[in-house]
Amino acid sequence: MSLFKLIDNWLDVRIGTHSLIEKELTGYLLPRNINVWYSMGSVLLFIFSLQIVTGILLLIYYVPDADKAFASITTIMNRVPFGWLIRMCHVVGSNMMVLILLFHMLSVLFMGSYKSPRELNWLSGFILFNLVMAISLTGYLLPWSQLSYWATTVATNSVGTIPFIGSYLVEFLRGGKLVGPPTLGRFFALHVAVIPISILAFVGLHLFLLQRIGVSKPPFGLKETKNGWHGEAFHYEAHPGGIPFVPNYLLQDITSVMLYLAFFFAVLFFDPYLFLPKDAFIPADPFQTPAHIKPEWYFLANYQTLKLFPSEFLGLAVQGAAMTFLALLPFVDRGAEKHPLKRPLFMICSIRGDSDLDRARYMGAFFMIRISSIHVLVLSGLILFQPSHSSAVTPTDNACVQCHGAQTGRLAKPVELWRKSIHAENRIACNDCHGGDPKDAVNAMNPDRGFLGKPNPNDIPGFCGRCHVGVMKDYLASLHGKTLGRGGPTCVTCHGNHLVMKATIELINEKDCTRCHDFEKSLRIKEAMRETETKIVYLDGKLADFKGKGVDTSQMEKTLFAARNRFHTLFHELDVLKIKEQTAEISKDLDIQLQHINKLAETDRKRKIAGVAAIAATLFAALLLRLYAKTLD
Repeated sequence: MSLFKLIDNWLDVRIGTHSLIEKELTGYLLPRNINVWYSMGSVLLFIFSLQIVTGILLLIYYVPDADKAFASITTIMNRVPFGWLIRMCHVVGSNMMVLILLFHMLSVLFMGSYKSPRELNWLSGFILFNLVMAISLTGYLLPWSQLSYWATTVATNSVGTIPFIGSYLVEFLRGGKLVGPPTLGRFFALHVAVIPISILAFVGLHLFLLQRIGVSKPPFGLKETKNGWHGEAFHYEAHPGGIPFVPNYLLQDITSVMLYLAFFFAVLFFDPYLFLPKDAFIPADPFQTPAHIKPEWYFLANYQTLKLFPSEFLGLAVQGAAMTFLALLPFVDRGAEKHPLKRPLFMICSIRGDSDLDRARYMGAFFMIRISSIHVLVLSGLILFQPSHSSAVTPTDNACVQCHGAQTGRLAKPVELWRKSIHAENRIACNDCHGGDPKDAVNAMNPDRGFLGKPNPNDIPGFCGRCHVGVMKDYLASLHGKTLGRGGPTCVTCHGNHLVMKATIELINEKDCTRCHDFEKSLRIKEAMRETETKIVYLDGKLADFKGKGVDTSQMEKTLFAARNRFHTLFHELDVLKIKEQTAEISKDLDIQLQHINKLAETDRKRKIAGVAAIAATLFAALLLRLYAKTLD
């Protein structure tokens, strides 16, 4: 007899393993008309298990400290072997868990599986739904990024609208008046200990209730679709002649998990940053509020709903009442009918009508389906794909912009031009150049407040050189600068004054250059600089792209910044030979950066190949399982 047989017999004699397996697995029968939606629970168990495993692996390197959290995430993403994969599995998995949970709840609602005697099943599932939302919210802050910091600030601010205790609740959640290190500590403890243990406890309760009461029979393909339960005594819903859980429906569960993994891998390897906008890769800055902060997609419905009411408290109260109604739905909906097509307010196009009483019962449930699922998905889509807005905004407290913007003609022209300039894009306002007090319309042009006014032509280089010190020195050393005071070109001749143009070789053009001299030499200079600028623009775009994917590009950005500055010093140089020599040297340095970029692109390509292989493997496994399950029918 083999060792396995000996151990098996030894355990069976002492705890009856054979009879236990027979009763709970092969002897556990399910309805013959059971469908794929019943496997959503098993998929959720798999997702939660994967979240626990990836979360534990992340804890090895994550540092829950406000000064080190973002750096530790950067280390995980860029230096830890397979750190990128583990972190993105956790991020994508958390979003998928919410999505699958919504589908699971919708299937229960549409099939009437929440009805008596399964009120406790529904309540435990509803609590699990809220715990999943809570663990997602607390985990959102942990990277300590610009996005997570300000999204948490907005989320915790909402609690402050509750009368009497709102301010105390906000301070309790944050551990202080503002989101800070104590908030990170509290959310970390909730995310890795308190909430996961609570989820495990309620998952155990949910599974116990499912096993104790029995699986609800789907209302499809049956003549009688009403709930036949009577409340005189406890009754286990058995399914004589049904299919065994093992191996028949277990194969369906595993098939569903394989199909989920195929979808999961598609997102993970081809669009893992779907749930992470660029602000998620910028360290938190309490002193700089991003122009546009949006919560995660599963909180968008709540966020948008608040805007429909005159006060946040009223919006929260309505949402709280709606969620309470959803929790108590099994106690409100006492109707026996389970088939969705026979409950018209659950379906927009009903097959036949029911009584007015039934309509009244289902109205609340139908309303909750909309705000808990369809509302979430539609609003998420609208907001995720809404047009982006420029970060260049007009300062609302700028008296210069307010005054000139209200004028017409010549006085309004500076504001019109400024709005299109590189200065506006970088939020450099009128007073940054002209001085004065932009917050006081009466004294905005008072010399005592530092107002400089319009500079004389000879003073323009010094005027601009207050910020562009190095550029001014290059200009003054150039042939252009040496003609200053003798009618030679100044900064505004090429760059413009209010419509200030970014320094590119397009400033070297026939229209502007021929105002002073022949364009032939300028054209040779432009051609000598063109290849180098093309490389700089390409590298700048690629680095921004990879930075938006969590890649640590800080060292490459510093190198590119230095190369760009060296290149920009040549803009005032008129010696063609010198320009060619120096651009050749700069181009060599840029070629090294291009090699780094190509390595990153190659890594990205290899990840996609691995993704294709993973998707193909899971789909093939799902097909084999499905074919094997067919042989058991």
